[in-house]
This record gives sequence, C-alpha cells and structure tokens, in this order.
Amino acid sequence: MFLFPSLALALLCATPCTQEPTAKVELGPWLVMGPFAQEKPDDLSLTHPPERFLKNMLPGEYWLPAENGVEVSGKMTLWKPATSTKPRGKELFDVGQFDLVALTGEAKPLQAAYLYCAIQTDLATEETIFFGSDDGLRMWLNGALVCESTENRGTNAYQENVTLSLEPGINHLMVKVTQNGGTWKFEMQSPRFEDQAAINLAVDRGVQYMLGRQLLDGSWQDNQDTYRNGATALTIYALLSSGLDPRHPAILRGLEYLRTEPSDRTYSAGCELMALAALDDPSVFPWIEERAEDLISWQEDSGQWAYPGGHWDLSCTQFAILGLRAAAQRGVDIPRNVWDEAVRGTLVTQAQTNRKTAGEGAPFIYYPGHPTGWSGTMTSAGISVLAIAKEQLGERIKRTDLEKIDASIESGLLWLGQQFSLGHNPGRPGRSHYYYWLYGVERVGALLHIQKMGDHDWYQEGASFLVEDQGADGQWSTPWGEEDIATSFALLFLKRATARSAITGGLSENTKRHHETPTSEDHLVLHAISGDPMVLWVVPPKGVTLLNAHYFARRKGAEWLPAGDGEGNRFGYRFSADTPGAWEFQVKGESDQGKTWESTVLTMEYETGIRVTDMQYASDSSRNLLPAYRPEVSISTQHSDHSGTRLVDNVWYSFWDCDISDTSPTVEIKLRKKAKVDRILLSQAHTRKSEQGAHPHVAQIELWLNKDKEPTIYQVETSPARKTIISFEKTMKIDLLKIVITEIEGGVLGNAIVGFSEIEFQRD
Repeated sequence: MFLFPSLALALLCATPCTQEPTAKVELGPWLVMGPFAQEKPDDLSLTHPPERFLKNMLPGEYWLPAENGVEVSGKMTLWKPATSTKPRGKELFDVGQFDLVALTGEAKPLQAAYLYCAIQTDLATEETIFFGSDDGLRMWLNGALVCESTENRGTNAYQENVTLSLEPGINHLMVKVTQNGGTWKFEMQSPRFEDQAAINLAVDRGVQYMLGRQLLDGSWQDNQDTYRNGATALTIYALLSSGLDPRHPAILRGLEYLRTEPSDRTYSAGCELMALAALDDPSVFPWIEERAEDLISWQEDSGQWAYPGGHWDLSCTQFAILGLRAAAQRGVDIPRNVWDEAVRGTLVTQAQTNRKTAGEGAPFIYYPGHPTGWSGTMTSAGISVLAIAKEQLGERIKRTDLEKIDASIESGLLWLGQQFSLGHNPGRPGRSHYYYWLYGVERVGALLHIQKMGDHDWYQEGASFLVEDQGADGQWSTPWGEEDIATSFALLFLKRATARSAITGGLSENTKRHHETPTSEDHLVLHAISGDPMVLWVVPPKGVTLLNAHYFARRKGAEWLPAGDGEGNRFGYRFSADTPGAWEFQVKGESDQGKTWESTVLTMEYETGIRVTDMQYASDSSRNLLPAYRPEVSISTQHSDHSGTRLVDNVWYSFWDCDISDTSPTVEIKLRKKAKVDRILLSQAHTRKSEQGAHPHVAQIELWLNKDKEPTIYQVETSPARKTIISFEKTMKIDLLKIVITEIEGGVLGNAIVGFSEIEFQRD
C-alpha cells in the first residue's frame, strides 16, 4: 500500500517512538574524615564515629557534612575537602585516586579514614562503578553496605565493582578505607576496559620476565622443594600458550629439566601433561602416554586424586583432569571409568541446596568437611572437572549423569556469578590462592564458552585488572613471593585472547628486536638486531661519508675488546659469543674528511644457541656426588641469610654470598670420607638471566685439595649462564676442599658481594 509522505509521518508519530528518559546524575564534592585508630588490620567491624551517620544517610533526604563533626579524645574532627589525582577519563565516576596519607596527614599503620560524596539524580537509575583500595574497604550507599574487602593489597581500580541503585534526589555514598602499612589509597572510575594492544603488551612483558627467571639448570623456582617439576612445567605451559616458539632455548632447557626426573606429584604431572600437549610434537607422545598412565594409576576409590598421599581433594583432582584432558587431545586413550569416577567424586564436594538456598547457587569445597569452607577456587575447579568429563564422555554419557552434571554446573555458575570478585578469591581473605582463582575463572569461561559470570564480563574485567596489577618488571606476585606461579597463572588468563597475537615465533610485534643508539649530529648511530648471531650496522650523520667501521664489544662491566670490522654499504657485522647475558657495543670509524667518529654505547641482551653442556645442566643434580658425603661447610663470611650450606644443597635457586667487606672470601668443605672425583663444577651465584648483570662475579680462585701445601690457580667462567669445570687427568680422592676467591669482575674485593650457587663433584 502506498502512503503519502505526510500521512506516513503522521502514522509514525502516532506510534510511541520516544526513548526512555535518561537520568541526569551529578556528583557532589568529595570529603574526608580521619584518621581513626584501627586495632586490627582486617577487622572492618570496628566502628568509628563517622559510621553513626549512616542511619541518617537516607535516600532523598539531605544530610549536611558540615553540620556533622565528631569529637575524638576531646577534639572536634570535621569533614574536609578531599582532592583526588590521576583520573582515568572524563566519565561521571572517573574521580581518580585519593591519597589518604596526604589527605589525613598520617602515615602510620592501623588506621581508618572515611570518604563521603553526595550523588544527585532526577530519576531512579543504576550506575556501575569500578574501584579499589589500599588496604581494606567498606562501602555504603544510603546507609546500606554494598561492598566489603579485608584484603591487604595495593590499589587497583578494577578490584571491585558494584551497581549503585540510585533513587531520585540525593543519595549518599560513604567509603571506609583501612591502613595496614605502606601506601593508603582509594580509587574509583566508570567502567572501562583495556584494549587489545595493552593486553598484548602485558603478555609480552610477562613472557620476558619469565624468561629472565629461568635458573641455570633450566628450572623455575617456586615450591621446587616440594614439587620438583611443578613450577617449571606450569611455566613452560604458560610460555607456550602465550605463543613462545617451542624451539626457544628456554623451552628446550626446561623440557630437559622435566625429562631428567619424572613428576611424582599430581599437580606436577598435570602441569607436565599440559606443557607437553602444548608442544604439539608427536615425538613426545610416549612421554605424554607415560605421564597419563601415572595419573590414572593415582586415581583413588573416591574418584578423586590426592598428592598422591594424604587426603584426596578437589584441587589435586582439577589438575589431574586438566592433564588427562591434554593427553586425550593428543591421542592418549583415557578409559571411560576415569571420567565417570571423577564426576562421582566431584559431585559430593558441592553444597546441597534447598528451596531457600537454590537461588544462591551451590559452591564447591576442597573436600567435604574441610574447615576452610566454600571458595571461588574450588567452585571453579568443580565446574571445570565436570565440564571436562562431560566433554570427554560425549555421547557415551548416561542421561542421568548428564542431568546431574548440567544441574551441578548451572548451580555452581550461579554462585560464581553472585560471588565474583577481582578483589579476592571468594570465600578466602586477602590474596589466598588469588592467581589460582583467576586461572580457575579462565578455565570455566573457556570450557563453557561463556562471556559472563553473572553480570560480569569475566575476561574483560579480569584482563583489565591484570594489566594494571602487573609489576614494573613484567611480573605478578603474591605477598609470599611466588612470582613464577603467579605470573604463569596471569599469562594463562590473558592468553585466552592473545595466544595468536601476543608472541609468535618467539618474538611478538611488541617485543622490540631492533635496537639503536640515539640519532645525533655528533655521533654515529649504531643499529642492532637481536639474535644469534647478532646483526650490527652503522649509520653516519647526514652529509658524512664513512670510510670504515670498527666494532668493539664487552660483556657488561668487563673490558672493551675489538670485535671486528664492518663490511658492505652499511658496514654490517655479525657478532657471536659463547657467553649470553647483557653485552655492550660501540662502533668507531673515519670519514672522508679525516675525522674520527664513534657511537654512544648500546646495551643488548645476547642470547646464544643451545649447547650440549647447557642441556646437561638439567641433570647435573643427579650426577652430583657431594650431598651424599654429608659435607661440612665453613665460610669466611656470609651476606644476609646466604649461608655456606646453600653451596651443597644441590639446587640453583639458593646461593652463598660473602659479606661486602670480605677481602678474601673463602669456602672450606670437609667430607666424612674420601670421594672419588673426576671433576669439580662451580656455578656463579645469581644464575637467573634477569640477575646476571646486577652483581659482581668471581673471576679467579685458589683451589686447595686435601693436604695441598700450595694452591692451584684457576680462572673462573664469569658468566652466570656457564659453569666452570675443573677436570683432573685421573680420578682424585678428595675429603677436603678449600676455595679462596682472589679476583672478581664488576667490583673490588672488600667492597663487593660475591659467591657461588653450587659446588659439585662428578665422576664418570
């Protein structure tokens, strides 16, 4: 039917087409009151005078801060204007960061302060805000508690978020922030998420940090004394998942470390299987199959897994199931009953619901009756185990089991959505298992292919939190350290969207391979492309014709040595060395006008290829004879807690360092009986790549064996990435060894802290 334009317009206007009116929301000025003494750092229930006003902060009713001071110890305390800094944008709630030390004038621990702001709106509306605090926090809207956290933490604007239900007229927002020590801040912003470039960069920085954390034997440290392979396997999995080339030296060295000794713990074996599967290499299939068989044999009658040993629990079960899933994806046949029994064992760890609690969902617990109670980590673990079992059983699953699994997952997701927090692991105070919680969130989201948990876009919120939470060196850490594990979990979370774009072929678009000295009219510009060999070339200032180029190189802190002469149009040169680590380069040359030119110094991280001896470092601990002889170690001095016993503990994350004033650092080792030795191996202290350029290194020693009347002088490999090998022409019988450090590189004896990580005896 044809309608005249005027008639069509009239009909359109007759149809309701107006949009819902938008509320006009305005914030009043922020005010602060405090400080008040806080007896216990995590006790937010302790009320201070400002909380008396909560009963008067009613929606739609005016409450005047200027008329509501409090008397403390006979002194009147008033609300004062609170100025913030660093707003993240210009949206309504982009109020920035409040430094409560500056605002209250007090930097002491165990205090509390209050912030207040009036919010006015002409219509009822809802506004979502993101905020964080250092340390604990309580937030009230119109006198009702809307958020609480007892966490001892640094400020992160993505730690918490709530939706404020605002009523027409005046609304009252009050925040309590406690101070446990250090900085004391509160920050708020309107919803905002990090873009992909920022996430990619965070992944790159995290990968580079973890590469610098690898030890001389190819391992990573965290919990290595209990779980030898755990942190190393988890790190390899995180690096591969972030796109690091499987042929990267760090991966090859780490795998050699894992290969040396089988994982004998459930956590370690599960992580090992995920790492091996991520290689996507058919040659490791027998290895995968062997480790999967171990895990299957460790499954208990309950259907769950223990360490093995001790009580079974849902955490061990989660890692076993994650590992077996990885094995199944690479072609290992996992018997059906393994998945069936895992379902049975997992269902008993979930809370039972009734009509009154069904709307709250049902969390999971470590194991029934465990005193720690329900938690986010265990709820995500339970959901993950059930989702994987359902996936692996496929059409073989029984209908009744499928109904139980689906109902359990739905109920667990309901609880997670309601309890979701980036400020803490739900059900746990502070940062207990915090990054493990985030990894669990990622697993649930990825396995179930969901974008939201409750009202939360779990990935966007979590990724934004992690980008801001990342440390200056690219790490994530806990109050107890654990940088290796925390950073690995953070990378595994972020890689959900960045696995393909963050790092490819060992380097990403954001990882800069090309380096150069600053452009200057007075200097040559030295360019370098990292690699092995490293490619160097030179560009003269505009209008200058260079006739030649002479390159010089030195390991950082050592003496300059001629490297070679440049060739071709840009006087290019390829540099190779046997020692990795921080290197410095400079180029000099003459121009056609007879003038001598030089560049400024360029510092680079030099990576060498894998040598046979590098791979042997992974298994050196198994060949080290010294610990079996129960050595007694005496030292001249020690720095901090780096005692002499650390020289013979057969691990490379500990070390002995002398006191800074020691002019003749000495180590003496006595054995209860003579050891037959073909060679002695020495490792510099601080074998992590990230630490190698920050410390002096031993360069020369006197070695005394048994009843020697004169020492033998040995030059020591000064690179912490290499061991010094002192070989004997024939097998020696040794029961006494003394080492005196006589020369060092990068410092002066008597004003330097130096030492060794490990002393080893070996025999063919």
